[in-house]
Amino acid sequence: MIVTTWGLYEPHLGHENILQESLVISAAWKWFGEKKVYAASINPHRPKNDRGLITILHKVLSEANVLVAHNGDKFDLRKFNARAIFHGLKPLPRIPTIDTLKVARRCFHFNSNRLDYLGKFLCGEGKIKTEYALWLDVMDGDERALAKMVKYNKMDVVVLEKVYTRLRPYIKNHPNASLYREVICCPVCGSQVFQKRGFLYETTTKRQRYQCSVPECGKWFSGKFVARAEVR
Repeated sequence: MIVTTWGLYEPHLGHENILQESLVISAAWKWFGEKKVYAASINPHRPKNDRGLITILHKVLSEANVLVAHNGDKFDLRKFNARAIFHGLKPLPRIPTIDTLKVARRCFHFNSNRLDYLGKFLCGEGKIKTEYALWLDVMDGDERALAKMVKYNKMDVVVLEKVYTRLRPYIKNHPNASLYREVICCPVCGSQVFQKRGFLYETTTKRQRYQCSVPECGKWFSGKFVARAEVR
């Protein structure tokens, strides 16, 4: 967003200060488990027009069963929706989301919850470093700068998938994989290799407990009621 200001220490700016609305420069995505990372970007000859990019992204998001993003619920999806309604596109269908930032905050106390840190800490690989000047060059329509931005964007997706895979066994609201595979399996990774691990005793019920045998998963889950207590 390009705005006017009376100085560098102005505490607050109103919408009257906006000279150019914020827009989306590029978007990258991949289907979980596949190698290819896809990307789309603005036309460097028309750097202030993101309609084509938003239209492409709208189609891609509409095809997904689940959306995984880091801070996606609070930022990415809301920013996308703002640009989509501006361009007259219809709302996305209701799609379950998994926000790895929320998972990191809810289940752990990492020294940082930023994607770059989590990627390095959990997977040994972080984001590509960029500088402020790169963003300015993209705004000016520099094709090489835009190509570098897309490369940075695609690496974010690679790191995100690795972080998601590590965090996945801890996600309590993860859509159950058995709904898509139509077999009894681990609810997060979909593996049919799991073991019985005692019982889960709740307030009035007893359930069979299982643990996924896949080394990088290990998700605990439970089955149908084994017994139910009568409470009077």
